[in-house]
Amino acid sequence: MRASLALWPLLCAGLSSAALFQYTLDLTTGTAAPDGVTRNVYLVNGQTPGPDIIVDQGDDVSITIMNNLPVEATVHFHGIEQKGSMWSDGVPGITQRMIEPGNFFVANFTATNSGQSWYHAHSKAIYGDGIRGNFYVRASQDELDNGPWSQISSNTADIAAMKAAHQNPKIISVTDWTHWDSEWGLAEWTRTKTELIC
Repeated sequence: MRASLALWPLLCAGLSSAALFQYTLDLTTGTAAPDGVTRNVYLVNGQTPGPDIIVDQGDDVSITIMNNLPVEATVHFHGIEQKGSMWSDGVPGITQRMIEPGNFFVANFTATNSGQSWYHAHSKAIYGDGIRGNFYVRASQDELDNGPWSQISSNTADIAAMKAAHQNPKIISVTDWTHWDSEWGLAEWTRTKTELIC
């Protein structure tokens, strides 16, 4: 198995006090019927959407992406700043090569910006086949203490509740869903010269 590795953040991890968060995203095939109609999908760790990833601001993050799909793929960490780790951004042809079937890639970065983001496939249109999930970065204590809470309410109970919700949100995932897979959609786009957006 070949590997594309971005090891520099791991080598530097010992120089910081941040925690190292390690995770594996295993991309596989399967079927799903979220609206009652079964179709072929791509799964992340056996599910779609994939599992939520929750880390703390300042954590060093190392995510191994195992491509056990029949197609090339990458995973983009949407909204996550890639300061000094652009090779882990997951945009094929720009920041990294595609991960070929049977291979893996290790994305290493520091979670510098807090809040809600997401991860998704960034190859062809396969994120619509199920490769996506939530990525949440809990705020540092300094950012939490200096948040906009007093501009919303002066009630200390309200401020405490907002801080608690910010650190432990109830995350939901909403997405478009079709009864056809991305390969069919791309073939129709090519045939009709019309992008199938709705």
